[in-house]
Amino acid sequence: MCYRKENVTPSRISKSALSKNTLKLIQKSNGKDLELYAFAKQLFEETIEEVGRSFESKLRMFRLLNRAYGAVWVRLGRLLSQTRKTKARGSSTVMNQ
Repeated sequence: MCYRKENVTPSRISKSALSKNTLKLIQKSNGKDLELYAFAKQLFEETIEEVGRSFESKLRMFRLLNRAYGAVWVRLGRLLSQTRKTKARGSSTVMNQ
């Protein structure tokens, strides 16, 4: 299993750009979500403590493999894009003859 960021919003407003009133409104509207997140985060941290070094080792390996996967994925995407462009040029040449 590998992780790849998708649907990242580059135009997202930074938290520091929001007014204090806006932040309070967001926190109030999402209060239950924030509680659930805090609870899940605590459980996750407790689990990591119980598992210990084996988790850290597995996480390092995952990150290493994920970086390699990401590099391969980028190169594959470029190769496929070039192949499509080449095929498109070839078909338009055939159609023009």
